[in-house]
Amino acid sequence: MTPNTTISQMSGRQFAKLLNQELEAANQGLGRLSYAELGRSCGLTGKWLRKLSEQQGTPSTLTIRLVLYTLGYEVDAPEEDVVPHLRNKGCYVQSLHGPERNRKQLTARDIAGVPSREGAPT
Repeated sequence: MTPNTTISQMSGRQFAKLLNQELEAANQGLGRLSYAELGRSCGLTGKWLRKLSEQQGTPSTLTIRLVLYTLGYEVDAPEEDVVPHLRNKGCYVQSLHGPERNRKQLTARDIAGVPSREGAPT
């Protein structure tokens, strides 16, 4: 697998793993992020995200794109489907979904759950 990957290459199982990793990472500090809160931020239901995290059901491409974009990952052309969905659902937040937010690129390492090697000797 190449270092950078595209969303179309992500399976439901990989999405569930990434979703669980992201929630676990977000909940290591003092703040807590629930499936319900993440769902509200994406214009989805927390119940649906919880089912997907348990590998029950298959996420649509839009669902994957919404979650990744809300979590701070880059997605191609969010203005075509992601941003309109967020605005139609009334959950668009400039600081969370706006173009000025620093976004990271989704890599094969993210999907595989391999810790980042930033700062590691080469």
